[in-house]
Amino acid sequence: MLKGGENLSLPTDEQETVIQFDRNGSGAIIDTSDSKIITKLEKLVNKSANYHLDEIHYCKGEEVGRRYSVDDKKLISFRSQKVKRNLTDEQKEKMAERLRASRV
Repeated sequence: MLKGGENLSLPTDEQETVIQFDRNGSGAIIDTSDSKIITKLEKLVNKSANYHLDEIHYCKGEEVGRRYSVDDKKLISFRSQKVKRNLTDEQKEKMAERLRASRV
């Protein structure tokens, strides 16, 4: 099984994500063929009991997408704007050091 969907057989312009939930239900279903979204969701599956990998979809033996379920649809959020962090050079260097240390 792939770690994060990095080897999907779909071109990037055909990769998509569909989030499905109803007003009265508590959970949500996420169907995606987007490799970046799969990577993020795989991290959430490994980190949280609220996210689950339900299915891996194949076409001609190659993975083309995945279905995830989320126990609480309130975990899905929509932002009103991007947040830009203004970091000092010292803060950037500390972050870079932590990243280098985590890759060892």
